[in-house]
Amino acid sequence: KILDHFRNVPLGYGSTFQAHPVAMACAYSVVKYLLDYKIIDHVNKMESVIFNEMQSLLDDMNDCVAQARVYGMAGCIDIMNPETMDIICSTNEVHPKTKEFKSNLSK
Repeated sequence: KILDHFRNVPLGYGSTFQAHPVAMACAYSVVKYLLDYKIIDHVNKMESVIFNEMQSLLDDMNDCVAQARVYGMAGCIDIMNPETMDIICSTNEVHPKTKEFKSNLSK
């Protein structure tokens, strides 16, 4: 059924494994698993839990955290220099509050 669809409705882009039967079977199995086990519903529910937990950890560290954000099951924080309020992009320096945050995560 899927193969018949793509025979009549081409994608317009032909990568090396585009519409390969093994790739299509794998993709179908992944989508079927996501739907059968309601993975997307679970991710939607957990997104707010992760955000709330991150916010509670960050409440004590607001002098160096610009913001926290969560998308699905992925979360991140933007660390800033508390004196200049600039986001710290350098990966070679670690702010003391970052170490504190990491130690709190392992508790």
